[in-house]
Amino acid sequence: MSNKTILITGASHGIGAATAEIFAQAGYNVVLNYHRNVAGSEQIAEACRKHGVEAICIQADMSQEQEVSRLKDEVLEKFGKLDVLVNNAAFTDEPDFNEATGESILHALSQNFLTAALAIRAFVPDSMNSESSVLTVSSMYGLEHAGSPGLPIYSASKAALINFSETLAQLYAPTIRFNAVAPGYTKTPAWDDVPADRQQACLDSTMLKEWVTAEEIAKTLLFLAQTPHINAETIVVDSGFMKRNNQ
Repeated sequence: MSNKTILITGASHGIGAATAEIFAQAGYNVVLNYHRNVAGSEQIAEACRKHGVEAICIQADMSQEQEVSRLKDEVLEKFGKLDVLVNNAAFTDEPDFNEATGESILHALSQNFLTAALAIRAFVPDSMNSESSVLTVSSMYGLEHAGSPGLPIYSASKAALINFSETLAQLYAPTIRFNAVAPGYTKTPAWDDVPADRQQACLDSTMLKEWVTAEEIAKTLLFLAQTPHINAETIVVDSGFMKRNNQ
């Protein structure tokens, strides 16, 4: 059995699923957290096991403290410690802001920010190994001057994750590193229902006019996990969108 373990939240599809397989290829045991998609999670776990590592699936709503606590207990019972935590759980289905209620705003914030905060609070620092790593999937919309007018709550929550990661890097140095990745337009199942003309417009707004792939984001996360002197940083992987649109 591998001596390193990674927990990925929201791991049943998209970036989370790609991250699970990339880390499995690198020899990490994998804990896949999912909320509802048990079939997708099990399918990814089976793919991970083909690389000779252990992979388990744990259902939990990461915005609920009791469920996060249960997940922590299951992870520690199985593997003892955690080397890498990837905060990937996310929610983009927010209402038009003019129609948003306090409840809907809090729900979006809880799914995008609280999920990461509770996961970090559960495992850091006592349940993680020395020289371990916390990685957070933010968004290019969370960068300075980059929020999306169509997704203001999502943008705010992703900006909060970047600030949170940088701040905790100071709090927990030198034993635990905190870094983030800010993906651009990444081809995942979330785009399946988006009209083709809208998809093309998004691609045309980038320098490279191509999708970022989930595997690229996963490889960036692996790079951050395995590079011991990168800390309190956010790596942007966006096909040149930000530099083209914020000159």
